[in-house]
Amino acid sequence: MGLRLDVVCLDGETRRSQTEDGPRAFILTLPRGTYTVLRAATNPNEQPRVVLLDHHLDRLSAGVAETVENVRNYALETLRNGLCHLGKQHWETRNWTVCIWVARDNQPQNEPWMSAVFIPFVPAQQKECEVSIAPPFVGRTQPEIKDTKWVSDRIPVERSKPAAAHEVILSKQDGALTLLLEGLTTNFIVLKHTAGLWVLQTAPSDLVLEGTSMQGLLHHVISRNWKWWNSSSVWAETGNGMGENICVERSSPALEQAGEWVAAIVLSVNKIWKITAVHIPSQQR
Repeated sequence: MGLRLDVVCLDGETRRSQTEDGPRAFILTLPRGTYTVLRAATNPNEQPRVVLLDHHLDRLSAGVAETVENVRNYALETLRNGLCHLGKQHWETRNWTVCIWVARDNQPQNEPWMSAVFIPFVPAQQKECEVSIAPPFVGRTQPEIKDTKWVSDRIPVERSKPAAAHEVILSKQDGALTLLLEGLTTNFIVLKHTAGLWVLQTAPSDLVLEGTSMQGLLHHVISRNWKWWNSSSVWAETGNGMGENICVERSSPALEQAGEWVAAIVLSVNKIWKITAVHIPSQQR
């Protein structure tokens, strides 16, 4: 069993692009496996912190040959070693994007079984985006598993999107309705206002890979954490004055019902974008 730890530390504009592209480039160099991308913080005077650590450890264990215990223990060792090293050597950088990969199958003795890359986190400055709709039935075969195969499978879909689009929303057909599931690298949410009630609508968890940002959002809504809600400019501007009259609806939004939406949002570990335009393929019009 091999354990490889890769540490990437970049500066300037390269850091910004690597926040998004670094994990993907890293994954494409490795055999098929399970991976997760997480946020972590280092401080010379404190222990490193990882956002939703248990969620990421559980995700790494899905769909691989190794035992859950080994995956968790090695992942914790990898995070501890990497973040402690970075906290001492790069004290000026406090926030990191970390991608951890675990081999899907048993590896030869001289091959890595787990690998990780640490990239300085740079928050996305962009707050709005345009999206395109992928043809129905294009999507993950196992949405509950963060499989590296999906990273390569989605490349043709990414390349086919219009130049103005920043993300592609996956869809499936249900009779006359085009149901919208998730983005290639984001979760998709719509906000509606009906009979005095605000509704956050997003696809059921068994159809999409529910990211940590999505889980955090749903947790804050369910627990009525309005301080967090109002601290995010995208949500505060979009749902101004919603108070506590809000609920979550776990069903896939229909493209044909977009006229009922107050707003549509895509979000991931490093971005929350308000959708300003939707590009629809000609065959779906």
